[in-house]
Amino acid sequence: MDSNTRVKSAIRLAGGFEAILIIVTWPLWCGSSAFPEVPLLPFSFPVNVSRLMAVGLLLSSLSMAMARTVRWQRTSVLAAICFGILLVAQNQHRLQAWHWLFLIGSSVLLIAPAGQQLRLLRNSLAAVYVCSALSRMTPGPVTGMTSAIVYQMLAVLNVRGLPPDHSVMLFLCHSMTVAELLIGLALLAQASRRIATIAAVLLHIVLMIVLGPFGLNHHSGVLLWNASLLCSVVVLFAGRTQSADPLTGSAGMPQQKTPKRVMCLLAALWLFPISGLFGLADNWPSWQLYSSRPESWVLYVHQDSVQGLPRELAPHIASPAPLSDYCAIKLDRWSLNETGSPMYPEDRFQAAVIESVLNSLPPDAIFRIVISSPKSPFWWLRDERQIDNMNELRSLQQQFFFSASAANTMSR
Repeated sequence: MDSNTRVKSAIRLAGGFEAILIIVTWPLWCGSSAFPEVPLLPFSFPVNVSRLMAVGLLLSSLSMAMARTVRWQRTSVLAAICFGILLVAQNQHRLQAWHWLFLIGSSVLLIAPAGQQLRLLRNSLAAVYVCSALSRMTPGPVTGMTSAIVYQMLAVLNVRGLPPDHSVMLFLCHSMTVAELLIGLALLAQASRRIATIAAVLLHIVLMIVLGPFGLNHHSGVLLWNASLLCSVVVLFAGRTQSADPLTGSAGMPQQKTPKRVMCLLAALWLFPISGLFGLADNWPSWQLYSSRPESWVLYVHQDSVQGLPRELAPHIASPAPLSDYCAIKLDRWSLNETGSPMYPEDRFQAAVIESVLNSLPPDAIFRIVISSPKSPFWWLRDERQIDNMNELRSLQQQFFFSASAANTMSR
């Protein structure tokens, strides 16, 4: 397969999976859910305009997948990028990891020289593995999704003696993280690309089994995301590239000098997500996937005040813990139920959603918000704090670079 064919196939694949994932998470895009919308920029579109743009994104993504000519494909890509960016500006919840990767791949097709597009697409995909692994590296005990995935893998393999010894579990969790890091790095080297491609495919097959209906039973969007990565790895890396490989050059021929524009794009593909580990870029655009590093905001409402919460939240109110009078509000479950997508794991977004929920309560309602955030630069260490009044919450929101309030879509 030559490099041009790989690029065209990768873009068709990206458009196809984008369309499927939009359909699966349609309430997120058409604004029909009760979950609050949080603008990224201080402006908004009428709901009918937003829905028209969602339809436009869906149709342009499908057009990318079916394009027969370069001109048709590039026109579809331009339309998809415009609709995709405007919809994110309307609601940052739409900045799902799969949508961000779609925007990156589409932008590469428009702004990169034809001879360098494969190189950039390969680097954008390799960065997902590398940065995701880096965000889960910690010198201490491994918790969160990594340990849940490893435990479920052992259960699927019917390993006896579960749960395993703590040291064994720690070794397996760290091994999985290091393996993903090595896969990402090995994909960039011609000598190791074949084994890395096989390893990446096996990784996603295992994840789909573990996260599927017979495992942890995650939402279908998570399985489609892993399926899209698996297919993209095969299209971009599997087999030999017949024309000169932009990553390594042709055998026996000196590699051409990389244009400055391409060097800037390569630097952005790596430096932007790495900056997320130090609190600069957002978590999902930094590929912090299955990571416990992102900020965590948990809303607790006193059991005497939960009656005032919107009815849509009723299934997602936990019972008080022993010796406690506060009920945890499972906002992440609410997001999945209403939009078909996980909650955007950013502090400003969580704060805006919590403010929207609290605005539906009487002024004298009793609540508290427990905030856990990573320290910088040692992101595996956490800062813990608690707030219990609206003034403090709003004061905290003013500190965010992108500060916005949620559009209240809830009914009482």
